[in-house]
Amino acid sequence: MRQPSPILSIIMPMHNVAAWVGPAIRSILDQTWRDLELIIVDDCSDDASGRIAEAACHGDARVRFVRQPRQQGQSAARNRGLELACGSYIYLFDSDDLLEPDTLATCMQRIKQDDLDFVTFSGTAFDDETGAAIQAREFRKPNLPMPQPGQDLFVALLRQKSFSSSCCLYVFARSLLDETALHFDEGYLHEDEAFTTILYCTSHRSIAMSAPFFRRRFRSGSTMTKPRGLSNVSGCVKAATRLAEYRRRCGESLSQACHQALRRRQKSVMRQATINALLCRNSVQLLTMLLGQIGLRQIARIDPLLPAFYGWCLLQRAFGRLR
Repeated sequence: MRQPSPILSIIMPMHNVAAWVGPAIRSILDQTWRDLELIIVDDCSDDASGRIAEAACHGDARVRFVRQPRQQGQSAARNRGLELACGSYIYLFDSDDLLEPDTLATCMQRIKQDDLDFVTFSGTAFDDETGAAIQAREFRKPNLPMPQPGQDLFVALLRQKSFSSSCCLYVFARSLLDETALHFDEGYLHEDEAFTTILYCTSHRSIAMSAPFFRRRFRSGSTMTKPRGLSNVSGCVKAATRLAEYRRRCGESLSQACHQALRRRQKSVMRQATINALLCRNSVQLLTMLLGQIGLRQIARIDPLLPAFYGWCLLQRAFGRLR
């Protein structure tokens, strides 16, 4: 007899995380909410990650292992997990972080109680070597327990400087992905930036919880701590482009406040691209990407300061002072 589909699918990409994947898996399988499946997508690890992950699962029937035929990056691994997910709700988790034991039970109980399609919660951060707490203001959420459209929640959190693009702070209905064919842009870093923002705007009934359920591990060599490079620049440009496309395509369904909030978010991502470009001395490449994908007029509408900055970059390059 075929078993009923689990109500919650947890998707965990994995690549060369042997030192951390065991505790990450146990923090999922030891959740007090038992009706779940864990899909581990191994993005072609060449260390002991696979063996350690299997040992951490102890033959738990709720776990499915998938190995990518070649390394394709976190976005592709997440998309693969989404394709395979059977649950009506989704949680995306990284293979080096930790989750408090009652996280998923609390989220799912609120979802059932208030007929929600989107829940966000707070998190903390810690240093991998010392265990010391790290300030992570963007992981803190106010307690907003009354269900509201995701657009309104997005605007409220952005105003309170409590918005975070990290997918690990959200449990959401799979139906939200189906409504907009939402997926991660493969081959790019910062893939959360557009995905999470659009997810907010798609939600019909959402809440925020201040409980710090998620624990982000800051470690050397991770995507978040590596030196900035051109891949960071192109990832931010791709996210800004995706947000611009979404605003054009779905503009009639968005409130005026949400339009403004999306523009603010787009400006923030473009400025981050600019900072990354300066750090890796790729300002002209950034300008070329932005002009090709967004256009000067649209850039000026979003952030009037950026065209002036790019003009300065071109002048500096003409005098041989900038690459």
